[in-house]
Amino acid sequence: MRYRQVARERIWHDRPVASGRPRTGRSGFTLVEVLVVLAVMVILFGLLFAPMISGLNLVSRGRRHVVMQDAVRLALEQMKRDLAEAVYVFDPVVYTVSSIDGQPANSKVVDYNTLVFVPAARHQGTSAPLLPLRPEIGQVYLADYGQTVPAIRAVRYAIHLVKRHQRHAPDNPFALFRQEGYVVRQNGAWKWAEGQEQVENALTPRADVDLPPTLSVCEGCHSAWTGYVEECPNCPPVQPLHYITDAVQFVSQRVCGELLQQSSDGAVYRASMGGWLGTQNDGTRRFGLDLAMLGAEIDPRIVVYRRLQGALQVYADTYDGTLMDPDLSLKWDSAAGVVNFAEPQTVNILFDLGRQPGAYYFLRIDADEYDGSGALRRPPRTARAYPVYADSGAQAWAPAVRAPVAYVVDPTENGARGPAKIIDHSIGARLRLTYSSGASSLDYYYDFERTYTYDQEKIGPWQFCPILSTDGTSAQVRFNRHNPPSPDWFVGSALPGYSLSGFVVELRYAIRRNFDANTGEDDIVRADYSTKWVVNLALTLASYVDLEATGGTPAVLRLPQGVKVHRVEGRDRVVIHNAL
Repeated sequence: MRYRQVARERIWHDRPVASGRPRTGRSGFTLVEVLVVLAVMVILFGLLFAPMISGLNLVSRGRRHVVMQDAVRLALEQMKRDLAEAVYVFDPVVYTVSSIDGQPANSKVVDYNTLVFVPAARHQGTSAPLLPLRPEIGQVYLADYGQTVPAIRAVRYAIHLVKRHQRHAPDNPFALFRQEGYVVRQNGAWKWAEGQEQVENALTPRADVDLPPTLSVCEGCHSAWTGYVEECPNCPPVQPLHYITDAVQFVSQRVCGELLQQSSDGAVYRASMGGWLGTQNDGTRRFGLDLAMLGAEIDPRIVVYRRLQGALQVYADTYDGTLMDPDLSLKWDSAAGVVNFAEPQTVNILFDLGRQPGAYYFLRIDADEYDGSGALRRPPRTARAYPVYADSGAQAWAPAVRAPVAYVVDPTENGARGPAKIIDHSIGARLRLTYSSGASSLDYYYDFERTYTYDQEKIGPWQFCPILSTDGTSAQVRFNRHNPPSPDWFVGSALPGYSLSGFVVELRYAIRRNFDANTGEDDIVRADYSTKWVVNLALTLASYVDLEATGGTPAVLRLPQGVKVHRVEGRDRVVIHNAL
């Protein structure tokens, strides 16, 4: 027993001891070992969870992409349904800008982000459109005017902050809204009745998806900034700001270089679509005289070509004001989409009832006067028409016929003006009688009926027959040879207490000058125009990104430079089928 204990002690004392390491009964890891293990674990966890985190980000981005894609698709479908049944689309609003980013400017900004249109009136029970198609008329109270005014029910697509009077934020982005309200007539133009919206629905998401503005326009000082401005730096906060973005576009279809189709009478040229935007013309104002061209893209550009010396040349251009012939009458009807070269004319043949010394009545046509012998008193002739009296072979009955039996219409005024063609179906004739009693007078009108009987012996007393010349530049208007229009018709038929004080033969016709006088070839017309009956829709949704001051003005916020924004874009086109 003693031997075994001594042996164990000898073995214990003979074991080697590590230098600098005290003997102990326990062993463990050093700090370096622990740090190495931790580093390895971090690398392993990074390799394990990086794909997972990336996958989660992709899932989140894909979910946001699906939300934006669905929003774009549903918004476009809603707008297409609305616009396809519209009966009228208003022109876009044009802002006049005096400065941009503090620099003087004189330009116009077209608001393609807002669209106002009139839907068709519907039955209250079935919601079917009322026939014939027409707008719904109502009334609204305008606080500014303190009265109730007639209004037309309308729909507006517009962009604004979800919470109008709060700052731009992830839960308060810009969104596209559909508003139902009214348009009212103010200062000669139809305007949206602000604050009278009865229904407003958002067509795009109200959070985390944005339509960041690219331009802010102040209505008070007409200044503009490229970016988002919460308040105009130059005006009090009460002045409204209009935000314009490239993300939403309601742009009318632009047609360029269309060859217009000429009518059978040669005076009217028709485009394939109406509803022209730009410088509006109802077909009464004449280019070159009382129309001011704006020179903007949406203005209709009408170019008239005439073949001169064997080559087509620009004869008139509404874009730059070219007008080779100041007598050329060019008008267009913006609603119908037609260009009209017809010039309505009225020639009055005045009978002088107080001077009857000769066989014929004294006449005055424009500045020309004819005496009782039927002769022109002061030649040369300058009027647009002249009389034709009975021939010498009818002297036996000529004294009884004291009025001309026909009148020749001469648009050149005896060569003083250029040639013009008379539009055959436009010729008409009527009488204007004036009965007087003291200071009061009454006018009566009597129309003649057109006939195609050339023989003046067979023309009825209330008929006339126009005969055009071979080239159509003049016409003779014939009446019954034995009984032409004369004050003698109404002798003894005066009203009680009234006497016949005026007798006028009115010749009404239209002329056109859109042709070459040498060859007789009609002009060619092409047009560039924007038609509001075809609207191109574009909507681009973007993920929300905080705007920051990137320019010299801290109040102006823009998208940070170099930031890649996730966007979803959709485009479509709608034709306004029910346009009135």
